[in-house]
Amino acid sequence: MMILVAEDDRVSCGILERYVLKWGFACVTAVDGEKAWQAIQENPDIALAIIDWHMPGLTGIELCKKIRIEMSESPLHLILLTGRKEKKDVLTAFAAGVDDFITKPFDPLELHSRIKVGQRLVESNRKLIHQNRQLAEFAKEMESLAEERARMLIHSDRLATLGVLAAGIAHEINNPTTFISGNAQTLERCIPTIEKGLRHLLESEPDKARRINLILEDFPKMTQGIRNGVKRISSIVNHLKSFSRKSDTRDLVPVDLHQSLENALLLCNNRLKHKFEVVRDFDMAVSTVNGDAQRLEQVFVNLIVNATDAMVDTPTKQLRIVTQLENDRIRIHFIDTGTGVPEEKIDQIFQPFYTTKDPGKGTGLGLAVSDGIITEHNGALTVRNIDGGGACFSIVLPNPAKPPTLG
Repeated sequence: MMILVAEDDRVSCGILERYVLKWGFACVTAVDGEKAWQAIQENPDIALAIIDWHMPGLTGIELCKKIRIEMSESPLHLILLTGRKEKKDVLTAFAAGVDDFITKPFDPLELHSRIKVGQRLVESNRKLIHQNRQLAEFAKEMESLAEERARMLIHSDRLATLGVLAAGIAHEINNPTTFISGNAQTLERCIPTIEKGLRHLLESEPDKARRINLILEDFPKMTQGIRNGVKRISSIVNHLKSFSRKSDTRDLVPVDLHQSLENALLLCNNRLKHKFEVVRDFDMAVSTVNGDAQRLEQVFVNLIVNATDAMVDTPTKQLRIVTQLENDRIRIHFIDTGTGVPEEKIDQIFQPFYTTKDPGKGTGLGLAVSDGIITEHNGALTVRNIDGGGACFSIVLPNPAKPPTLG
């Protein structure tokens, strides 16, 4: 510990310095208040100061006040040294911020004891200051986390609302779709009768007959187009309803893996079409996995969306989905040509609230939730960067057709 001795009497200052050094402390001296203040400013290691009341320029009382005002957070322990013994002088000293008071002529043993007490107080105060700083940092982190949680709850509420809306919209779309489909089928059944009647009427008008024939030839194509469109709308609506419906069970049942992947791609079709190339590299030896189809599709959708987000600014935009059968395991890889994951961040990417996206564009929950879902399926979700650019997110699930091998 470093001690400052501020005493205008050079003999007394020298005596105090020798005692301080003898007791094993480092020592800095000053012969007036201004020099003492300068020494305190220049030596942050000074932990205790022995200050004489009467000094030229800045008195001991004035110096103590200055220290307490301008260095309010400093744990500096102040011992005032004076020949004054009046009660009012003692009160004045403590009012100025003095920690201890010792009268002249001083007893070296008493001074040593008071310095040791001051040393313990300084160490305790330093620990308290350090703990307070840690608490302040922790409070700041907690505040940041609370704000993030609030944003997450708002986002979750929006997702829940979206789920309700999606189910309602799906129902509303289904009604006219059913109507269109029924009318298209009726029209298809009526076309032969209409065609026969028109041809009979137009036998005497060959020019009109040719134009009508061209139209009649297109009728089956148009009705088939209507039916195909309705079928696609129905498929999208059914998957949207399934995706927005809350899962009431966690039982794992056989799930057609490739169909689930196709369902996820269909849900992401609007994001993918005309912008990204999707390559399916499916192992036909893979049939089913044991799982919750809805939750698996949630993972697949999330990985597809992440891949497309990573490829927004890259010249090549290809998503390759690979399935592989390996003994007791089934592997699914989502390989993109995006920007990849920073190597120093790759171990954090599945942590809750972590996101590489710009503020407001990601909650940092998608991959954490996906990782949890795959873990519930007795599997694993990992990521690695691809040489030349891009990332590969891999899912490993148990092969229901073969029990896991030991070892």
